[in-house]
Formats: sequence, structure tokens, C-alpha cells
Amino acid sequence: MQRKVEDLDWDSTCGAYMKAVDLPEGGATLTIAAVAQAEIRDTKARRDDAVKSAWVVHWKEDGWRPLILNTTLKKVLRALCGPTIGDAIGRPITLYNDQTVSLGSARVGGVRIMGAPWLERDLEVEIQPNPRKRPERVTLRRTGPPKRDARPVEPPAETVEAWAARRGFALAAVDGALSAGGKPSRDKLSPRQIPQAIAWLEGDGKAVLADVVNTLNSTIGD
Repeated sequence: MQRKVEDLDWDSTCGAYMKAVDLPEGGATLTIAAVAQAEIRDTKARRDDAVKSAWVVHWKEDGWRPLILNTTLKKVLRALCGPTIGDAIGRPITLYNDQTVSLGSARVGGVRIMGAPWLERDLEVEIQPNPRKRPERVTLRRTGPPKRDARPVEPPAETVEAWAARRGFALAAVDGALSAGGKPSRDKLSPRQIPQAIAWLEGDGKAVLADVVNTLNSTIGD
């Protein structure tokens, strides 16, 4: 979906990065060309000149500004495409302006992922952007039919994060159990290893996980 200046709405922004108002009604399907780190202004810091590092998505299609990935977008991309950045490169995804996103008491809208055209069917996932809040259940939509000459892409299995949220385990406990059991860390798990890691946590690693949970609880109690 190529875009020219003439196609932009008057409410579109002129900044360096994509905003929710830049997206047309009904959303836009864009292909992830690259993901890179960038230094952006830290709006939560007290100093006006404070910066922080963030992952930024660049698009294959012309006329679209890069998108800064917040915690919600990163977790949805992980559930949709896989655990590594490389899993998302070259994948088309559909973005939309979610007008229910709030900043304080005001609804300001926000860029969200609607789904992808290559999904075989709608995919329901659990994400937890804020560890102090309950996990959110998100439905990712199949936004278009797969190409006839393309092999259908199967949606990824349940992530370790979604499994931990569903079972009520803190991610710190899961990380400790995987480390104690000599398993790869969460960020190193390949799509094929994720079901194996979950099966281990529910089977042979169950006692290891329980020991880690007890250790963490006793540490908090002290």
C-alpha cells in the first residue's frame, strides 16, 4: 500500500514517526522491511532532553513513517510472528487506529495491530503489557485471503508468556526454572522449542518451577 502526500488527511502528523491519526479508516496493511534501534525522546522523564532507546519498524511501502514499538505492539508481534525480530521481517501486518486507547482520562487513540493477511483464521492470544495488571485477551484478525500460490502460514503456538499468565506464574519464576533446568532462556527459544519448553515446565520441570517459586516467595517475605 504505497502512499503519497496527496493521500494524507489534514489531521495527519508531520513528525518523524507514525501516529494513530496517520492511519486511514479501516486500517492499512504494511510489510515489515526492517527493525532498528533509535534514540527517541523519553516522555516519562522529568528532563525535556531525556532520551531512551526503542525498536522502530520500517516499512517496505513508500510514504509511511516508521513506527515506534511500545510494549503492547512488541508483545502482539511476538504472539503473531514469533519470538525473534527476524520472524517478523518480510511479514505484512494490518495496523489501525484504536480509538479506545486512553492517556489518563482522555481517549487519544493509538496504533494497534489488527491482524495479518496471511493468517489462516482469527487468532486469540493473551498479552500482558503491564505486569501489575491482568493479561489482556486480544483477537488478531485474518485481514485478507492468503495468496493462492503461497503456502499458508500456521499461527504460532502458545507463547511461554501466555502460558505463564494463564497458569498464574511470574515470568521471573519461569526464567529461573528454565535456567535451573539448563533450558534456553525465553528470548533464545525458537518457535519449535517453545512447545517443548512449556511441556517441560508442565512435566519434568514442574518440581524445578515449584522450587523457584518458593525461593522467590521466601525472598519477598524476608
